Amino acid sequence: MDTKLKNKSISFNLLVLVISINILIITGFLGITRYYYSKSVIATGYMIGISIILSLLVGIFIINKKYKLEYRNNIVDLFYSKLFIEIRILFIFIAMNLIAYLHEISNYRDFFSYDYISGFFICLLLIYVAICDAYKMGLINKKEELDKYIKDKSLIYFIHNKTRSGYSKICNEFNGNLIIKSTKNRLLLKIVYIFLYVLVLLITAHHIGYHYIRWYDIFSMNIEEIFLIFISFLLTAVLLVYVFTFECDINYVQTAVGSILSGKYNNEASLSKVKIFKQIAYDIKNIENGLNKVIEEAVRSERMKGELITNVSHDLKTPLTSIINYIDFLDKEDISEEEKKKYISILKERSNRLKVLIEDLFEVSKASSGNMELNMENIDLIALIRQTLGEFEEKIEKSTLSFIKEIPYDKVIIYADGKKTFRVFQNIISNILKYSMDHSRVYINVSEEEEFVCIVFRNISKYRLNMNEEEILERFKRGDSSRTTEGSGLGLAIAKSLIELQGGKFEVIIDGDLFKVRIMIRKENKINLIN
Repeated sequence: MDTKLKNKSISFNLLVLVISINILIITGFLGITRYYYSKSVIATGYMIGISIILSLLVGIFIINKKYKLEYRNNIVDLFYSKLFIEIRILFIFIAMNLIAYLHEISNYRDFFSYDYISGFFICLLLIYVAICDAYKMGLINKKEELDKYIKDKSLIYFIHNKTRSGYSKICNEFNGNLIIKSTKNRLLLKIVYIFLYVLVLLITAHHIGYHYIRWYDIFSMNIEEIFLIFISFLLTAVLLVYVFTFECDINYVQTAVGSILSGKYNNEASLSKVKIFKQIAYDIKNIENGLNKVIEEAVRSERMKGELITNVSHDLKTPLTSIINYIDFLDKEDISEEEKKKYISILKERSNRLKVLIEDLFEVSKASSGNMELNMENIDLIALIRQTLGEFEEKIEKSTLSFIKEIPYDKVIIYADGKKTFRVFQNIISNILKYSMDHSRVYINVSEEEEFVCIVFRNISKYRLNMNEEEILERFKRGDSSRTTEGSGLGLAIAKSLIELQGGKFEVIIDGDLFKVRIMIRKENKINLIN
């Protein structure tokens, strides 16, 4: 701004100040004249004289060009120009109300009262800054500059931009998949926003209408009206938050359901954000977990099915091949009687092995399906363990293993099928004799708990156990992956099925080369003992 424009600005500010004072003086004394008519002539003359003198001084100052003052920021630049246009209009409205208020109280208040003086100076300030602001806006010549000024200083435009940018951020956060993009839901949100605006307008209109007689008293709201406006804003804000949360929850749920339909079952991250439909999200999560388990079980069963076919084919083919070969040997005429007896003995051995394999396969199939009859009764567990060890006494003596029994001397009664439980112990001890490290110890421990009796078998494996607990319980799994040892690989699978069929628990624990089988069998049935 050049020096000429600076001087004009300063001169204009002084002129505005004098005009503002004159407006207020005349307004006040017109009211005083009505109340103090008999005493107002001299006072009015004094005030008009003061106004004329002030106006002449300002005129002389403006006309006299020897005063070259520097332009300095005034209150308009420091404070008032930073306010929104709507707030400036509100200040003009307040000034109009204050003028009416001064005019009103001049009928019954002294001119030098606190109310009149404070109202006078506040009104003077508001009129001054309003006229200065109007002057500054008048300096704008181009329409583009005026549009930019209004956009920068408009409260409505500011709220519009913030709302639009906030909505864009929300859409970006949810990757543009919000259901709010649908016509119905966008209409719902618009209705809520319109409700908010109309509510505020109705409350304001009601208040203005209620105070239309004393229209300068518009801003003197009582506590009930302020509370009503506050509650209205609060309820509307809560409604907006609820509607938005409702929309987001539906979006999360629909996204999760869509993912499930497309075969993706890991939506825990999105479902954890659900606020309103927590139970639905919880149910969907359970459905996902159930489907995951079913799929994992199906994949595992399919894998086991393939391995089962491979292992069964191998284990059946080996003895069958031997039987066929030895039968071919017997068909030859040039073999001796001694060789025939030897071949027949081998055929019996291979046939018996094939028979045992087929029987084991049928048994594990029936046990797994639950299609097996049980003869549940109260039996002595200690006697059953000693009977099993007695059957393997010869093999135990030939082995280099040391069996250490940590079992009670007294009877321990369990409720089980004696034959099936005996078969379980047979399979476990048979595996121990086959797969234990030479010159190692085998521990058999029996302990009683509240409802169960716990039997634990521990041994050190001679082979590296490169499989986990679940794999070793699969059918046709052997401790040696080369499958050079005898057996069908069904022993532990049969034992587990038989124990679980009786209501017990069967667990395998592998810790390095330490192999441990833990069996839980129910204690004696008291009802059977009474009967």
